Amino acid sequence: MFFDNLSVQHRAGPVTEETHYYPFGLTIVGISSQAFKKKYIPNKYKYNGASELENKEFSDGSGIDLYSTEFRKYDAQVGRFHQIDGMAYLSFEFSPYTYANNNPILLNDPLGLLADTSVSDVPVMPEVVVTPANNDQLDTENGQVYGPRSRFWDFWEGERVFISHFTIDAGTEKISWPVSYKVDYRGYLTGEVDNLNRLTFDAPVGEKINLKSVFRLKNFIKRQYVVYKYTKNGLPYIGKAVESIMKRYGSEAKVAELGAEVMEGLSKIPNNAVALGVEQLVIDLNGGIGTGSLANKIPATIKEIYINEARYWLNTNMPNWETALKFQ
Repeated sequence: MFFDNLSVQHRAGPVTEETHYYPFGLTIVGISSQAFKKKYIPNKYKYNGASELENKEFSDGSGIDLYSTEFRKYDAQVGRFHQIDGMAYLSFEFSPYTYANNNPILLNDPLGLLADTSVSDVPVMPEVVVTPANNDQLDTENGQVYGPRSRFWDFWEGERVFISHFTIDAGTEKISWPVSYKVDYRGYLTGEVDNLNRLTFDAPVGEKINLKSVFRLKNFIKRQYVVYKYTKNGLPYIGKAVESIMKRYGSEAKVAELGAEVMEGLSKIPNNAVALGVEQLVIDLNGGIGTGSLANKIPATIKEIYINEARYWLNTNMPNWETALKFQ
């Protein structure tokens, strides 16, 4: 059997909708098209990972023209969300209203919580910062030990606690035990003791950990601090800095001009609270403020809890600290 009139035809169906966008989500009307007739339900799941566009919902045909995500509403006309990001503290360098970290070519934000979806071939993971914003500007005088965070995280993970230690001399050795203090969502000590110490993590030291302690661990992942010394007006001056002296004074030349040096053993202090206490202990050990022994002029107003934690940290990491840190 032979076929001499066989033909194969390909007839492409119509493109029902083609939408082009400006980077932040406004439709480029001139090169967009839609084949649907008016009697069909229009497609409202478009930009930002198919977020629903809320438009034409009013009787006069107008609408709010916002993209609805699970947690917030996005306005493509201004390139901003109308509500604050519940996870803004993880990207404190951006406004809490920012969309896609101001980089909509690479990222979108389909949940409205964090710009974390890459549209490129190579996934771009967001930088997660667990250090509180303005960590070196905490209101320590009034008992702020952490940076503020959303109440959402208190609900999701439980309230934060600050672990301090009480230390007593027991003959030839020192005995310390942890005490957990409650912290509110703004990062301030509430004055209440968390009696459920079994649910907290004894950081940065301790042997017992459990499921709850794993979640608490991030409270102690912070930038390291240093305590340094240099001569000012003929007298020793004691100070603290985040990570390095150069970050404090801006350049190596300035540090060299001052002759500032990190004190031995005090280059890796785990957080701001301990650093405040260590700084005060070193000052007190060498005569204190107002005695003419040091160039420091302003008395520190810090909580006793910082002193206790600093003393515990020094006893653990520098057993002979009372001798090693005394220079006059």
